[in-house]
Amino acid sequence: MKIENLGRLLLTTFIFNDADVIYQLSQAEKDRQEAISTYSDNEEEFAVLLSEIIHKK
Repeated sequence: MKIENLGRLLLTTFIFNDADVIYQLSQAEKDRQEAISTYSDNEEEFAVLLSEIIHKK
């Protein structure tokens, strides 16, 4: 594994284990469901990000 990929993996793991990040993304999902999209205008990117977070819990 390349060192930059390892760095990204470690950073991603750290971020997704942060309770505040999980809360903010959960709130973004709730806002999106209520048609108050403030996180992302791209539905596919948001769905992928949310899926990654949910599966890493």
